Amino acid sequence: MVVDAPHLALYWVCMITPVTWAVFRWDKWCARRGARRVPERTLLRLAALGGILGAYLGMYAHTHRHKAGKESFKRPLRAIAACYIVGGSALLVGISHARALLHLLIR
Repeated sequence: MVVDAPHLALYWVCMITPVTWAVFRWDKWCARRGARRVPERTLLRLAALGGILGAYLGMYAHTHRHKAGKESFKRPLRAIAACYIVGGSALLVGISHARALLHLLIR
């Protein structure tokens, strides 16, 4: 069986999203108990590796918001999300439209 690049990317995102969500929830669990935390760098790397949806779900999809009020964490996470939005739109609609979208996002 040969797997092409788009399917491989989809498989990767389907695997990394729940992993990222679980690590964000684990970090919240550790924070509430005073245990050793997951470094923010690790959380951001997981988001950058394709787990951006899991990162946002881990931050906002629960009654106990995790890192949602920390601007120094949200800023790089938004930059990662913008890269995925622009990259995805470039693949779907072409480079020229992606540039226009990038200009809208950074205003």
